[in-house]
Amino acid sequence: MDSSQLGAPKTFFIFPNPLLVDDAFLELAFLKGYECYSLQGVLGADHRQIVATLVNAFPHCLLFFFIENDEPVDYYVKLLGAVQKKFADSVSLGVFYKRRSSTQEEQAVQRSFLFDVGIEAGCIPLEETNLTNQGRVLDVLAANEVAGRRKAIRMPDASRFHSRFVHNDQTVEGPILDLSITHFTVQFALPGPPWEFATKIRDITLTLGTMTIEARGLITLKRIQKDKVVFVIRFHSRDVSDEVLMTAVNKIIYRYYQNETMAVLNARIQQVTERG
Repeated sequence: MDSSQLGAPKTFFIFPNPLLVDDAFLELAFLKGYECYSLQGVLGADHRQIVATLVNAFPHCLLFFFIENDEPVDYYVKLLGAVQKKFADSVSLGVFYKRRSSTQEEQAVQRSFLFDVGIEAGCIPLEETNLTNQGRVLDVLAANEVAGRRKAIRMPDASRFHSRFVHNDQTVEGPILDLSITHFTVQFALPGPPWEFATKIRDITLTLGTMTIEARGLITLKRIQKDKVVFVIRFHSRDVSDEVLMTAVNKIIYRYYQNETMAVLNARIQQVTERG
């Protein structure tokens, strides 16, 4: 099941300061269940074409634009106005902007985006420090329910990873179907291991590429699919804290999504840029 099936959109930060929206921040967003990406400007490209390509590639998404320097607000008002008019049914828009020096300027920026354009995901001033601003961005993501109904982002294709179980003197092994920071799914040919709902398994080895996790787990779901039995297992490390474990697994999931999503997007943007 992908994120869109759980009401969780992809979120793109458009033209942010890379020191504000860096890998560490994006990893933290993923850890909180927010599937977020950073999209930098392409020199000489038509930003309207880039945004149109983005929305066509991922129609259920949130776009947050960053106006952090002395860029003219009018340019972004026109850009977001065009996006809102064309894609209002499939995208939500938000703006982060450098705080203005006067109340009148602040009100003018807010009025332009919230009332004239009609963006719905927020128009938020940025402060002086990146740490403060990162907290502000996370608050906005929470307010927009970017995680949807899910509690963690699930990596849907984890078949290259492996699991090994030892329970009641029986050892079984199998590929991992999908993976999150708290659960994984595994399947076996029928009849499969005799595990029932709520069975505790104290000896699990997960091999996730170069990472090996010695874990214990709890069967949280069992179902039969054709000639297979599928188990969903909540897992905890036997060696480190849950926080350390989830952070380590999150890095794998984060990198998978970044590679998959940005490869698709960059290829389409390159096509648009080359066509001019």
